[in-house]
Amino acid sequence: MEITGTIQMPDGSTDHISAPGDTYEDAKAALVAAMPGRDLPGNRRKG
Repeated sequence: MEITGTIQMPDGSTDHISAPGDTYEDAKAALVAAMPGRDLPGNRRKG
């Protein structure tokens, strides 16, 4: 399985990203890990 998406950067530019995985959950986790800026304080998940 592969999930693809388009992300928008703070400067307004866009980029296409994709992530493979054996299941939807694995692919989603890989996609989130591939997103730039995911470790910024405002983007951290609580819990």
